[in-house]
Amino acid sequence: MKTIKCIIAFENESWKQISTEMDDYGKIYISEDESIQILPLTESNFLYGAEKVIEVVFSVTSQIALGLLVNWLYDKLKQRKEKKLIINQKVLEVTDKQSIMNAIADELDNE
Repeated sequence: MKTIKCIIAFENESWKQISTEMDDYGKIYISEDESIQILPLTESNFLYGAEKVIEVVFSVTSQIALGLLVNWLYDKLKQRKEKKLIINQKVLEVTDKQSIMNAIADELDNE
């Protein structure tokens, strides 16, 4: 099981959606046994003009968990103008769900 860290440029609307899904400890449960940990907001120069980032940490334990995570993450990104994220310090241009799936799969293969 490998832990993946994903960084998304802060946007008020995305943060509102994410924060309403979190429990008091910053966890979002995507299934009975799988959760995503949202870290506190941090100041960063992720992208030009962005002051804060949203950090998401998760462990992939199965293909089902990976699929749920990719669906959740893509849902948060699809309405945004900027469709970039960082997965384990690698910048990814998000074009569709498969692009996220491939980037995470590459990280898992490099385990």
